[in-house]
Amino acid sequence: MENSWRKIRARCLRIVLGLVWLWLLGLLSAAPALAIGQTVNYSHGNLNNHDFSHQDLTGGVFVEAEMRGANESRCQSDAGNFDKRGAASR
Repeated sequence: MENSWRKIRARCLRIVLGLVWLWLLGLLSAAPALAIGQTVNYSHGNLNNHDFSHQDLTGGVFVEAEMRGANESRCQSDAGNFDKRGAASR
């Protein structure tokens, strides 16, 4: 009879440990939160002579984008995501 109880306790312990492991796995592999709003990513793109006039570029990413001759007149932008090549046109 004691051997039977020992098997039941061992089985319950395995189930509990398995559930705890699955719970921890779910916590560790949680996906990052999605950003609210829309962002446009032009990183490493060729935007030479592109017309951005009168466009809302707030939140856009232009890291290392080629932007020589791009028309950025009257565009709305936070200017925080321009970097390296092409940034000199700002």
